[in-house]
Amino acid sequence: MKTSAHGVGVFAIRDIPAGQRLFKGDSGIIVRVPREAVDRIADPELRRMYFDFCPSVDDVFIAPADFNMLTMEWYLNHSANPNVVADHNMQFSSCRPIAAGEELTTDYASFSDHARTLISQ
Repeated sequence: MKTSAHGVGVFAIRDIPAGQRLFKGDSGIIVRVPREAVDRIADPELRRMYFDFCPSVDDVFIAPADFNMLTMEWYLNHSANPNVVADHNMQFSSCRPIAAGEELTTDYASFSDHARTLISQ
């Protein structure tokens, strides 16, 4: 990771061909947390972590089991012209060739119901 126009970002360390599954071996455990459980979190900063970092599908946040253990995929920035896509299991793959040094980006709206909020911030 290094600094991007959006803060922290993920950058290719080598050329990546189209269709390459990314983040193999990522051992970050994810959990599904209902929106109503997040709404009940007393600490506003912790509650905001779910909205800032976690995609939501059908009022369920897809979250890391521990926010202290965020892996690289959590730092992908949004782009309307992404080079990375997510499948229904939240596995990320390159959707076109990516050059070494290029930032890896994804379209949040393609896999998260509340992405419009994230994109507009």
